[in-house]
Amino acid sequence: MKSFTISALFIFLAFSIQAGNALKERMDRASQFYSESKYAEALEIWNGLVSSGNTDPNLFFNIGSAESLLGHIPESILAYERAERLSPADNRINDAIKKERAKIDNAVIPASPFFLIEGYHDFLGIFRPGGWVLLGLLFMGFALWQWLVSINAIRSYNLIPGRKIWYFAGTGFFFFMVGILSYHQLHKQDEAIVMSACDCRKAASEESPLTRTLSPGEKVRIIDQISDWNNVSLLNLDDCWVKTSCLKYIEIGSR
Repeated sequence: MKSFTISALFIFLAFSIQAGNALKERMDRASQFYSESKYAEALEIWNGLVSSGNTDPNLFFNIGSAESLLGHIPESILAYERAERLSPADNRINDAIKKERAKIDNAVIPASPFFLIEGYHDFLGIFRPGGWVLLGLLFMGFALWQWLVSINAIRSYNLIPGRKIWYFAGTGFFFFMVGILSYHQLHKQDEAIVMSACDCRKAASEESPLTRTLSPGEKVRIIDQISDWNNVSLLNLDDCWVKTSCLKYIEIGSR
C-alpha cells in the first residue's frame, strides 16, 4: 500500500510538471507573437487559456493590451475589467482602463467612487475566495484543537487560555465570511460592457424616448431586467433601458 501511494505521488508530480511546462511553452509562444506584433495569434493562445479555466489577472491584462493595439476598444476594456476584478488594487490595470476609456466617443464622465467602497473591494481582492476560506478554517481548526485540549479530550503541552480560544474562533469565522463575500464580488453578474452602439431609452420599449446612444466600451451596472431589456446604471449614475444584445457581462470563469 505504501509503495502504491509513493508511486501515485510521483505520477501526480510528473503530470503536474508536464502541465506546467506545457503552460509555460504556450505563454512564451504567445509573448513571442505579441513582441512580433502578431496580436491575433497571441490572442488565440491567451483566449484558449481563458477557455481552459485560467484566471490569472496578468493573462486578462495581456488580452486587453493586444485588443487595444488592434483597435478593439470594447474587447480591450472587457478584458481589463476582468483583470481589475481579480486584482482591484493594481494601479497598472486601473490606469489601462482609464487610458482605453479616453478613446471612447462621447463617453459619460464617471462619478468618483466612494473611497470606502474602493477600500472594501481592494480588501476582498487580497486573496482569492479559497484563500480566505482556508485562512478561516485554519484559525477555526486551531481554536477547536485548543478547546479539545482544554477539556482533556486530547493531550498537548500547549494551551491558550479559554477566552483567547474564542478570539481565534471569531477570527476564523470572520475570514470565512470574507471568503464568501470575495466569491460574490468575483463572480457577480451585475456589470457589463457595451459591445456595440446601443440606444439608451427611458423605458423598456422601442417606442420609449431615446435618452442617449451608448458608445462601445461603456461600462454599465445591471439594475433590473424585463424580457430582452436591461435597466442599467451608467458610470455617471444616470440610468436607462438597453437591449441585452448590446451587452457582454464581466464574468470570471464559471460558478
